[in-house]
Order: sequence, then C-alpha cells, then structure tokens
Amino acid sequence: MLSALLRRMPELEVCEIQQLVNCPESFTPDMRCLMGETPGVHGYFVLAGMNASGLAFAGGAGKYLAEWMTHGYPTANAWPLDIKRRQPSEQPNLPPTQGHGGHA
Repeated sequence: MLSALLRRMPELEVCEIQQLVNCPESFTPDMRCLMGETPGVHGYFVLAGMNASGLAFAGGAGKYLAEWMTHGYPTANAWPLDIKRRQPSEQPNLPPTQGHGGHA
C-alpha cells in the first residue's frame, strides 16, 4: 500500500511516516452511527457508520446491539443511534421479505 501511495505522491518520500492506517471508514450525515433492526427487513440488524470511532465504540455498541437482538431492546436509550431515526425518504428501497435472514 505504501509503495502505491508513493507512486501517486512521490514527494511523500522525504516525509517521516509515524503511523499508517488502512481501513474502510463510513460517515453518516449527522455523524452518529446507525444501529438497530432495519425498518424494512425484520430480524436484520445493523451497526455501521462509526465515523472513524469503530474501535473506541465497539465494546459498548456491540453490547447494546447484542441486547437488542436478544431481548428486543438495549438496556440504554439508543434512540439517537437507532437506524429508524433516519427519514423514510433516506431509507433504502428494499423489496419485501418474509421471515428472518432476508430471504424472499
């Protein structure tokens, strides 16, 4: 990855690289992650859009999502992160499904 970067930006060869991070990042319009059961597919849960804080939030977010999946709700108020907070016009247009796992 570094050699490809240097081919694109050769002037970086004279710079001292102290840390190199290679990971996909996702950002939401309101800078809050999307968490919970999707409105269009029953039993399909999402935890995405951590806005570069995935490692920092992973333990707590994973705990609350596991509670949500197991008990139907998290033990803390997760509404500010709930995927259902997004406007219906911003939700993906998903085909109707039956049962769990997204099988039509």
